[in-house]
Amino acid sequence: QRLTPASPTRIGPRRGRRAAMVDACEWEQSALLQKYVFERREELSKFEGAEDSAAGPCSISPFVPCAASRIPYILQAARISSEDILWDLGCGDGFVLHEAARRCGCRCLGVDIDAPCVGTARRRAEELGIGEACWWA
Repeated sequence: QRLTPASPTRIGPRRGRRAAMVDACEWEQSALLQKYVFERREELSKFEGAEDSAAGPCSISPFVPCAASRIPYILQAARISSEDILWDLGCGDGFVLHEAARRCGCRCLGVDIDAPCVGTARRRAEELGIGEACWWA
């Protein structure tokens, strides 16, 4: 079923407030997929041979950032505390880890094949003042 901003609930077996929130996140995630992959196919095709790119031959999926509305649910479900180290394999731009370090006070390790994304993650962590809590590879 297709979701639109005007109708963020799904008709079917999943009903109630919780299902509506998940569906709202799905709509945002689908919009990000459209923006970062489908609308950029020609641009991404330039990186098909680059081994350090999410669009290259060593990658199993293109980079699509996590929907911001999903992050509170992810962090709550994981029950992350300041004593934890959160690993994110395929961290992309590091947004999930940045939020985890800021909200939960945990340390973070992000790993991604896409060198420009890792560079962005590293710079953003420094800008946010959480550079010492985050490591990138």
